Amino acid sequence: MNERIHRKMPIVEIFDTFGPKSHKLKRELVASGVECSCCRSSHDLTLEEKLSSHPMTDEQINTLVSRLNAVLDEPDEPAIQMTEEAARQFRSILVEEKKIGWALRFGIQDSGCCGYEYFLDYSEQAQTTDQVFESHGIQIHVDPKSAAQLDGTIIDYAEGKHGAGFKIVSPSSGCGCSGNSGGCCSSNH
Repeated sequence: MNERIHRKMPIVEIFDTFGPKSHKLKRELVASGVECSCCRSSHDLTLEEKLSSHPMTDEQINTLVSRLNAVLDEPDEPAIQMTEEAARQFRSILVEEKKIGWALRFGIQDSGCCGYEYFLDYSEQAQTTDQVFESHGIQIHVDPKSAAQLDGTIIDYAEGKHGAGFKIVSPSSGCGCSGNSGGCCSSNH
């Protein structure tokens, strides 16, 4: 990849130009204490302008830019993934429901205090506008509106004292809505 991230690059351009890596870039920014880089209010700012609102020295900014560029060199991974356990549980459910070979429909819909909630459903066939991901042998069908907000999401399966179910782990949890904290945007199905 020839283009690189630099201090004067607008945040919106970073995520638009390096879309397949945006979930990893968001994680790197959040890990550096830049928690609102994925919010719409930050998109018009350059990376340097956004970082100036955080107590970072020039050296720290340069180090972060280097780490972001290192992310660009990492191998691609699906933008939406399932853990092995989630895939195993979903296959088991498909057998029970006599829907062997069907895919998972995953998306967001308007609801509640966070403005949206996750949903999981069966999908016999992808729609023509769907983005299709594959993880551990399971196809995941996602509508285009949802896909942009679900970039980097991991679908897990967890068992606990309150039961078992699918758990959504979102890299945008640093943007005011924690998909993995049990808040209103979390999803256990």
